[in-house]
Amino acid sequence: MHQKQFPKDQEEQENRFERPISVPEEQMVSGEQSAPGPDKFIGTIISERYEILDLAGKGGMSAVYRARHVLTQKIVALKLMHSHLLADENAVRRFQQEAKAASRLHHPNAISVQDMGVTADGQPFLTMDYLDGRSLSEEIKECGQIDPFRCLHIFLQVCSALAHAHDQRIVHRDLKPSNIMLIESDGDTDYVKVVDFGIAKILMEGSESLKLTATGDVFGSPYYMSPEQCMGLQLDARSDIYSMGCLMFEALTGRVPHEGKNVLETMYKHTNLATPALTGIKADPRLMLRLDQILQKSMAKVPEQRYQSMIELRDDLTELCGTQKGSKLAAKLGIKAADKGRKFDNKLAALSSRKLFWVAAPLLMVLGAIVVSYSYYWVSTSGDPSPADRELIINRNLTSADTEASMSDKTTEQCASAQAVLSESLKKLNNSERSHDTNVVFYSVLLKQAKEHTPEDYYNQLRRYGKYFMKTGDYGEAIDAFERAINTSIQNKFALQYENAEIEASIATCLMSTGDGTKLDSAFLKDGSIENNAMNVALEAYNGFRDYNVSTSPLVVTNLGNLLELFSSRPEKLQAGLPILTELLEIENIAPSIKALTYYQASQFANSCDANGIKMVKVPMLSLQLGRRVYVQKPSKQVASEMLDGSLKAFEQLERKRTLKRIALSNEGVIYNRMGLMALKDENLELAAANFDSALQKFVDTNESEAAAKVMFNLSDVRIKQKDLMAFYNTHRDAKRIWDGLLHPVKLDQINKH
Repeated sequence: MHQKQFPKDQEEQENRFERPISVPEEQMVSGEQSAPGPDKFIGTIISERYEILDLAGKGGMSAVYRARHVLTQKIVALKLMHSHLLADENAVRRFQQEAKAASRLHHPNAISVQDMGVTADGQPFLTMDYLDGRSLSEEIKECGQIDPFRCLHIFLQVCSALAHAHDQRIVHRDLKPSNIMLIESDGDTDYVKVVDFGIAKILMEGSESLKLTATGDVFGSPYYMSPEQCMGLQLDARSDIYSMGCLMFEALTGRVPHEGKNVLETMYKHTNLATPALTGIKADPRLMLRLDQILQKSMAKVPEQRYQSMIELRDDLTELCGTQKGSKLAAKLGIKAADKGRKFDNKLAALSSRKLFWVAAPLLMVLGAIVVSYSYYWVSTSGDPSPADRELIINRNLTSADTEASMSDKTTEQCASAQAVLSESLKKLNNSERSHDTNVVFYSVLLKQAKEHTPEDYYNQLRRYGKYFMKTGDYGEAIDAFERAINTSIQNKFALQYENAEIEASIATCLMSTGDGTKLDSAFLKDGSIENNAMNVALEAYNGFRDYNVSTSPLVVTNLGNLLELFSSRPEKLQAGLPILTELLEIENIAPSIKALTYYQASQFANSCDANGIKMVKVPMLSLQLGRRVYVQKPSKQVASEMLDGSLKAFEQLERKRTLKRIALSNEGVIYNRMGLMALKDENLELAAANFDSALQKFVDTNESEAAAKVMFNLSDVRIKQKDLMAFYNTHRDAKRIWDGLLHPVKLDQINKH
């Protein structure tokens, strides 16, 4: 019998439930559909490699076709998402998550995705093995009760497949007999394939996966749902273990463990009633007693009382395949005693629930209102950027002019001769003396001429070349020029420690500005990470400056700020960074463009100190009584706030010309957003809201859609904490509209400020 891998059991569901919920979409075909028209895909070729042969099944989300690969001639099952759901963001993400989950599985007893793609019409599809076999639900329907030893053979394979899925941090969430396919393989007619990971939950991934299957959602088939799944709580692998117990119970007895008159009653029984004993089975009572004990442990109401992994369950099932020990009579009595005990417990639970109804009814109404509110919250926040993604990045392109001016320029006079050589070349470059291409050619000729003179000339010209590319933002070329300069000085034995320290500080700044085009010499390459490369080079520069007792030049200050930022992401480096923070705060009369960035970096460092248990840091202060500088211990959280304030004031002091004005406004928005996040963490909601409002205004002025949306998401978090649901709705609605429309530019000046 030919059977697709997603068997239908809708008729069975409709017979048992008035309103079945959340069955897999392949099982949601209505029994009262009008006669369908011809399927446009049958006979066509999708993505130039799959010929559609016929329709295997259709559901609410997608259709499954039997298809043939045009090159290999292999028959596959091709699952194609319905075109009318392409506008539904959640539907598309669920389809993508199924592909993601199944593609991570590589186990002989689990279905896996072979290929995925998109049709010419934009409909996503995925392909899997086409299975020729029967589902376990069909086998139960035909046999009634399946022989226990045959069941054990099937259960052990299911356990192995799910243990592999759990190792991949995937919870199936819809385990039931119809999702267990039995095919023939190497003479084994009960070879298992676990299918349908359409609502699987991928744990410990990004926020999007977590929100897609968030706490509060109820998915699955009610006959096999764990108590925590019925209540919409957080799920882990132990929920699949409960469902596995339900599946085993049905295969052994021919009936589900809990069946109510409707969905809610069935879910209530899963949550409150004990699992019935294994009775009415013609098999060795010693085997059935042990199976009963395994099922009771698998289906414990509290997850902590169940098997903690599929491996544990599989090991206990494996032991049953041997010879049974003990008395058959004792085993029979044990099963009957367990059955009577559970029936009595269930009567008490039912009696208690009736008495509690009138007391609980008002509470249930209040709880319902809360559930509705938070359900809206979970649904509406699906697809939002995660809190970690709402940290904005400061623009560093403010200090290049100051740092460039601070580097000593010892280049010999070669410009006149170089200009003569370039007279013809410049005319071919649009006669634009300011064009980047012209300057590149100009500096290249200067380098060639300098190399023909002395190593010192070549060294100085390389420094100018690096400074130019650093100024224009071509950091890869800048790093290459700076490294060649250092190597030239070392190879020709005129190493200039202070000048090379300036170069190393510039290399560190370039590395922190971009991760592209970095070609560090082996002398600097400590390991493969850009952060460590930058840290090592910045430390070399720091030691070089300290040896020359230079502490106030722009490059020195910039290097101190870079070190603090690099140390802030390394908890083990925080103690080493404390003297550097003190050293930075001792420097006076820092240029505003340098101070704006370095104080922001210092705030990152102080904030990291506070987060990692360093609650006090040493800072210099002017004592009016003593008339000199003294050192005091200040809370690191307070220092972080003061550094942000100092950075903000420095940005406000900058001369606002052309692009500099936009950069300064944008960075002020970044600082206000950081201040808002700090206030939100401290539960100072009014201050957080004020800072987010200020940040939002900056990004509206600069028309930065993405940054403005992230700030509005932060502001909506404040509103929900303030329990101002209307303000939350308005703010979040606008943030969502901007965020979802980032692919299509929006006018921020049209957004109402809340």
